[in-house]
Amino acid sequence: MAHEKKEDIISDLEQDYIILPKTHSSMYLMHKYWARKPANIVSSYINRYCPLNGIVLDPFLGSGVTVLESIFAGRKAIGIDINPMSQFICKNSGIRVDLKKMQDCFTFLQTQIVENSSLYHDLFQFNCPICGQSAILTHLIRKNDGLEKVDEIEEVRYQCSKCKEIIVNSSQNTSYLEKTFTTILEREKFAQNLINTKRINPPLFNFKYTNEVPFLQLRHNLRSNNGLDMLFSKRNLVFLTYLRDLIINLPTPFTDLSEIFMFVFSSAIGQASKMVWVIDKRNGKKLKKKQVGSWTHHFFWDPSSYFEVNPWNCFCERFKKILRGKNDSNQRNLQSSLKFSLADSFSTLSVETPVFLLNISSSSLPIPDASIDFIFTDPPYGDSIQYGELSSLWGAWLNMNMEKFISQIEAEEIVINSKQGKKIDFYQDRLTQVFSEMHRVLKPERFMIITFHNTSLKIRNALISSVVNSSFLLKQILFQLPPRVSIKSMLHYNGSPIGDYYIRFQKPKNHEDYLTQRENSQKKFSDEQIINKISTCIQKILFHRGEPTSFIWISNLIDEFLFEQGLFPMANLEKFMELVKKLPIFSINEENIWWFADKSMVKNCEIALTEKITHFLKKMDFTSFKKSGKSSKKQEIFNLIYQHFRGVYTPDKFLVNQLIEGIN
Repeated sequence: MAHEKKEDIISDLEQDYIILPKTHSSMYLMHKYWARKPANIVSSYINRYCPLNGIVLDPFLGSGVTVLESIFAGRKAIGIDINPMSQFICKNSGIRVDLKKMQDCFTFLQTQIVENSSLYHDLFQFNCPICGQSAILTHLIRKNDGLEKVDEIEEVRYQCSKCKEIIVNSSQNTSYLEKTFTTILEREKFAQNLINTKRINPPLFNFKYTNEVPFLQLRHNLRSNNGLDMLFSKRNLVFLTYLRDLIINLPTPFTDLSEIFMFVFSSAIGQASKMVWVIDKRNGKKLKKKQVGSWTHHFFWDPSSYFEVNPWNCFCERFKKILRGKNDSNQRNLQSSLKFSLADSFSTLSVETPVFLLNISSSSLPIPDASIDFIFTDPPYGDSIQYGELSSLWGAWLNMNMEKFISQIEAEEIVINSKQGKKIDFYQDRLTQVFSEMHRVLKPERFMIITFHNTSLKIRNALISSVVNSSFLLKQILFQLPPRVSIKSMLHYNGSPIGDYYIRFQKPKNHEDYLTQRENSQKKFSDEQIINKISTCIQKILFHRGEPTSFIWISNLIDEFLFEQGLFPMANLEKFMELVKKLPIFSINEENIWWFADKSMVKNCEIALTEKITHFLKKMDFTSFKKSGKSSKKQEIFNLIYQHFRGVYTPDKFLVNQLIEGIN
């Protein structure tokens, strides 16, 4: 049958397929970063496209997932990023650490702070107004007025050695309410005095560019009062400075652990700031006890109501998570043929030093021509995440050279940013420079995978055009499901799919192949021709799937067909899709399910995708999954289905789940 022959010719080398993402391991939960891709997906591409002992390059290093997964898969790796925090996070995530010594160092800090430090006691310890025993302030809920005066206290939480957790808030009418609030305010005056008299010197940094223009990603009062100190209560500002100085000046037995403890420190900063918002409702219902939020946004903000969390408790919690993460990375180093160890140049990359990290622009690299086996990268998303701005908070606390930091970001970071005067033309031009450099260093006929979160069509087209303009051949466009998805969440307001694109490019063996593709992609068509070509693309999708199909999946799959028709990338696709909807050839219901209006066309379609998957499942030997738990068993079945039904045959996750439940 036609559909069986079509499936038979789909080989591993022709098409990638959806891989269900796994949750991050503890190694990737040590330090906050944005848009971190699932490690199991990254690893899968590395194992498939880079030979053992080959070299993988990531020109937009980010948090280092590509580099880490490459090393632990037995490949050497190079990571480049203009943001110095990328090298810091990647290095400290992968480097091997003596966990016993790390625990001893933490114990030393704990002794200095909790047992010996009068400063910690002066800031956070007081006598419980109920029993008179020693108590430690753990949380405050405060009302932010946006001014430099002390924010109004709404609630106090403290841990008493006798009474355990006590909550005192302004709605209560208790004899110890006023005494508690008065004591807290006295502690804050003490902290302010330490700053005023220069006995404690917090980092001085304003969230501004060199031309004094405030950062783009500032919200509320920070737009006018944009000093770093505005993000912290005076008490937390003082204690964090004190803790940082203790770490920087660790005694001789622990000096080699100073950087990993600064890694712990920077990971705790966000939770010790005013950006920790108050959660007072869940599922529309008011909570009896307000819950602690976190810094989840892609901007700096000072919410009107926030938690001030005890910063030592924040540090302790992060230490526990990082200790687990370092145990994970130590184990992976132990199990890998290569260990995470840094080279100081491309020429010194070796089995002993297989990692090369650079804090420069990827538009000009100290790497020889045709020396890289595989490139996997997650480029910046236009204007959606300002990595440099957001990382400056960590950089300032880590005593980085912030003048250099900001100058580098201004000059070289590839983003769209109105405050820097960077528009989409800058974004596309700089990406083209980077991908031209990728073309130079990649070996002929080798592959590059770029992945990005679905964003505006304008930015998506700028990104893909920059690669195509750099002499790469476009080979496949794959839409990857997000880790957790519902029918409702799969659509943006404009009907475009939520998820990630994984696009495979190849460096051609000769330039003639590229010129042929380029010539096909630059043909000019009339509006009528474009409408007909898009219609043809959708007909092909429906023909192969053999059943009514949601527009979600049409939009996921259409790019590759558009490319075949010389219409990709296409900036005004949405406009033409509205015109295609009006063609009499299609029947579209209220739920945006597309099918053929003409029954004679239905007869020529392949067997329905649902029927194919059902047949595949019935032939599957489920006894081989007996040792697996229910969830892991289903995961294995999902993966087998997505390996078999790929490309235009990629099934909807909800359909697959229903079929598995029905058969198993």
